[in-house]
Amino acid sequence: MSGLAKNFKQYLPPADLGKLRLLLTSRDTPDQRIAEELPLEVLLPGAAVALLASIIGQERVARETSAAEKLCEELGYLPLALELVGYYLEDEDYQSLSLSAMLAKLKEKVKHPALSPEEVPMAIKATRGVQAAFDLSWDELTPEAKYLACVLGAFASAAIHWVFMRGATFS
Repeated sequence: MSGLAKNFKQYLPPADLGKLRLLLTSRDTPDQRIAEELPLEVLLPGAAVALLASIIGQERVARETSAAEKLCEELGYLPLALELVGYYLEDEDYQSLSLSAMLAKLKEKVKHPALSPEEVPMAIKATRGVQAAFDLSWDELTPEAKYLACVLGAFASAAIHWVFMRGATFS
């Protein structure tokens, strides 16, 4: 969401929705005139591993402790990225996937040497980790589901009448 702080108002829901509160997460500092900042730190390494274990099971993490720690680091210790990858690993189709294999899969998403220097600042690593986690989920969707997601993304954050969706055809 680069540049979000500068263009924040375009992401707000319509004013006629009443006293709606919006929680928006960003690594950018928001414009203090329109948003209140609530700074949150990333998880500590131990807490990140514990979160992953709460999703995929302590036994699975215990079998590959080092890979679990590296996976959490690769994801920037961010809860959202850890949850995305954790639930991916919990899917019945991927329960046999090792944590080392998942780490390799994530690194493959940002494999170009120019994008992956040895020493990467944590903020950049976190951003890449979240993007790679989203990419894994996106890659699992059928072409029809991807198309539907793109069509739904064109609507504002308001109720969508299904009659509009019936007219959206996959081509």
